[in-house]
Amino acid sequence: DHAIEIYVRSLGATIELGRTRRDRGSLLLASGHPADALVEHDRAVELLREAGTDLAEARMERGAALQALERNPEALEEYDAAIPSLRDEALAFALLTRGEFLHRLERPEDALSDYDRALRFVDDELDQVRARLRRASVLRDLSRSADELREYDQVIAILVPHVEFEDRTNDALRALGGALHGETA
Repeated sequence: DHAIEIYVRSLGATIELGRTRRDRGSLLLASGHPADALVEHDRAVELLREAGTDLAEARMERGAALQALERNPEALEEYDAAIPSLRDEALAFALLTRGEFLHRLERPEDALSDYDRALRFVDDELDQVRARLRRASVLRDLSRSADELREYDQVIAILVPHVEFEDRTNDALRALGGALHGETA
């Protein structure tokens, strides 16, 4: 029993160290230090692989560091390895990330495929807007104006109710402010 307890604690520490290395690598990448970030992500992947958990997110982050270092084939390998084990919103985010990368690599059809798959898992309307705008950009590059126009129509259909609600809310707040001002004057 004591040996199992020690093993479980060690495994927990390994997982936390791996996640900490992953998070540190993400901070380094965001701070403009992709080579240092890659070192941290390499350590994170190694630790998390050893623990048998949580590898997909670390591989996506490692892919981002490799992409920043313009090591494109390796970055794509990391994204490809991570995506099959992700679900729902995490999968959508990964597909959007890889889709954007594929678009930069001038692989527009593959980018569209990733954006299409991502849209099936995106619940948040603003994330849907972002995905559709990315799709529109690829469609523009492919000179598919009619399809691009349909994407913009979809974005407008999503955003108009939000803008109209904001307008009504602002009108109500102005009216309330006027009424309050009238009461105190």
